Amino acid sequence: MRSCGRTSEKKNCEAELRAELARFATKEDLERFATKEELRGVRDDLRTQMMMLFEDLKSTMHARFDGVTARLDAMEARIPPVLADHERRIGGVETRVTVLESRRRKRQ
Repeated sequence: MRSCGRTSEKKNCEAELRAELARFATKEDLERFATKEELRGVRDDLRTQMMMLFEDLKSTMHARFDGVTARLDAMEARIPPVLADHERRIGGVETRVTVLESRRRKRQ
């Protein structure tokens, strides 16, 4: 900006100053935007909502983990008897094959 000395220059300076100031927002323009306090309130609400979501997710994951653990425990309880039954059946088959092989050797 230049210095304003005479009356005509003052009017020009005032016009230039008004034109420069017109570029900036007025209080009325800024009223439609949120204030810092309003933003803090929204932030706090969002934080509360997110914490609730995290807690819900955490409890859901614990429930699923407990369900998977229970299924694994149930499978571990069922497997040894099944393996024992397989072992008994395989042992019986091996015994029969051995008997048949020994009969075959005696005939030859």
